[in-house]
Amino acid sequence: QLLCEIARHRGKSLGTILTFCGTSLSAYKDAVPGEQNHCMKEGVLYALGSIRGVVRSNKKQSNKVMDLLERYAIPDFDSEIPHLRACACWVATHCKKQWMRDDSLRPLVLQKVMNCVNDRELPVAYQACQALRFLSTASGKTRQLIIPVLPNLIDSVMHVMEMVGNGETFAALEELITRFPEEVAPHGARIGGSLCTKVTELISRYTTHPGESEAAALALSAAFPALIEILQALRESPQVFEALEGPLITLLQRVLSGLQDGGTMDYLNDALEAFNFLTYCTPTISDPMWALFRPICQAWDQHGSAELVLDSLPSVVDNFIRRGNQRFLNDPANPQAVYKMAWKMVEKGGDIGDNEILRGVKLAAILLLNCRGGVDGYIP
Repeated sequence: QLLCEIARHRGKSLGTILTFCGTSLSAYKDAVPGEQNHCMKEGVLYALGSIRGVVRSNKKQSNKVMDLLERYAIPDFDSEIPHLRACACWVATHCKKQWMRDDSLRPLVLQKVMNCVNDRELPVAYQACQALRFLSTASGKTRQLIIPVLPNLIDSVMHVMEMVGNGETFAALEELITRFPEEVAPHGARIGGSLCTKVTELISRYTTHPGESEAAALALSAAFPALIEILQALRESPQVFEALEGPLITLLQRVLSGLQDGGTMDYLNDALEAFNFLTYCTPTISDPMWALFRPICQAWDQHGSAELVLDSLPSVVDNFIRRGNQRFLNDPANPQAVYKMAWKMVEKGGDIGDNEILRGVKLAAILLLNCRGGVDGYIP
């Protein structure tokens, strides 16, 4: 950071800094293997990677920085020193646009990063996951390089996710799912099940371990989008959702059980969005899914407010009523619960907002249109 500030505000010093970096890297390369200063090289590479952003507008200096990084960082993907391999992955993240546009460097760097995702050292694999996340989107030409190894790559990223489980690893997995939905779909049950389990674990950490709540919240902010992405990719595969039913139900149950003390309120909408896929995509709505219908209605009844806006609630209710109409009507308490929610949403709409009124009207329409003759008692 200090070098970046010096380079930014004292431009004349930049030449001295780059000369020092070049001399240090050259000295490292020429040193006897047992006398090489690995920490010094790592520091210089991190410095050059950071300075690159400062000198971007100066073509001459930028080219010099990129030349040094290409010459000395890329060989470190195969270094025997773990922190130098991790550093090379970090440099790849910061040079993604330049390296991915170069037809000669693109396959080389991407292959090296994918190899590092399998690295035996967790810090290297973690840094490689971050690099892969950005490299996969830096150029459309990376697609053909990733697809042949995608199954193994997903396994490796999921392994890092299991070991670390923070936002960066979830984001890396989400990027692969978003970029390759058709190729990922055959592995959907395994990926979705692992994500459900991990999200449930993170929610437990968030609610029961105050010291870990901030880290868990950050991880959940990336884990839920990754889960939604894989469910979106699988929406045309009902047999996969049958396999995911148990983990998705467990996840929603965990969120609902934590509402009493407010610990899981922030995640109810995300959990309902995931559950919405289940109620829509499975061949039938099973007994365990029906067992959650009334608790979902009660959750909004007890906690619905400006702080708890459930965008997916009307869709979930619609799936239950439309796909299990007779079972819904067999218990008079079901229409009563939906009518009560709709009435409250419209009644409270002035305090909460117009969107809540619209949700209430939508619930009422769902009830009336799908239950003709079965809910006449609720019509004035």
